[in-house]
Amino acid sequence: FYIWPASPVHHHSFSGGLSLHSLEVANFCDDFCKKCPKLKRDILLTGAIWHDAGKLKSYYFNTQENKWDYAPHYKTIGHISEGHSEFVRVVRHIFPNTIREHEIAEIEHLILSHHREYGSNVQPQTKEAFLLHHLDCVSAFVFGKP
Repeated sequence: FYIWPASPVHHHSFSGGLSLHSLEVANFCDDFCKKCPKLKRDILLTGAIWHDAGKLKSYYFNTQENKWDYAPHYKTIGHISEGHSEFVRVVRHIFPNTIREHEIAEIEHLILSHHREYGSNVQPQTKEAFLLHHLDCVSAFVFGKP
């Protein structure tokens, strides 16, 4: 997580970019929660941290070309499905009974909808999901490109 890029070519495309991007998004979310206490802070911050976790299986370091590249299954499965599956595996099998079922569903929704028009199969349905999508874009398009 600390050495992966957020993308091989699009944003935060350097070693450590994934953790930097995730931290930026989480910090932006936390700032909004301070201004709007009605937001579900724990749900939103968990979604911010997990939203791109699937990228750990979506990229690899190509030693022959000395650069980060897309894994073969990136286009067939994608980081959203990978991240969702990994979140469910961790919450249900490694740390069962640590998060209530309705909270798990809310976090799953954040992960599944965070790309809205960029490949998510569901649209944001909550304030937290809408906010995560937009703050992810702020990090990617404003802070993540030279």
